[in-house]
Amino acid sequence: MERSEESQMRPQVAIFLIQRDESLSLIDLVVANYGNGIARNIKFQVLGTDFFIDPSAKERSIKSFRIFKNGIKTLGPGQKYQAWLLSVIGRVDELQKGRTNIRISYENADGTKKYSDSYRLDFKSLPEHQLGTPAMYGIQQSLEKISDSLEKIERGSK
Repeated sequence: MERSEESQMRPQVAIFLIQRDESLSLIDLVVANYGNGIARNIKFQVLGTDFFIDPSAKERSIKSFRIFKNGIKTLGPGQKYQAWLLSVIGRVDELQKGRTNIRISYENADGTKKYSDSYRLDFKSLPEHQLGTPAMYGIQQSLEKISDSLEKIERGSK
């Protein structure tokens, strides 16, 4: 019973990459707590291939990314941290060759249990082509139509 109660209140922190809706070439890093408990003192360790966030600024590697240096104090159940990581324009082959793993260590809400999980930042899993029309493009098209309609109404009222 105690084990069941612990698993129900266990935090489950994951880290992964996603592409932005407005452009497949912009990659965000997401850290999320999918468990039912609060995760505290979340720390990150980069294992395997380190890569540069911006190849023109060689001092800005993934290890220098703010959350990898400072960690995250708290993530509640269902809460996530999302931030722009990099652009893959001209770098797809380089990034897909790397094998970057991230070890995440964290504690439960009262600090009595410690957890550790490893995840791969896998650029190979990201789709190379977008299916359908990006939402932002559709919104832009609709706004242009609305603007045209308003201009016609304004001209007609004069």
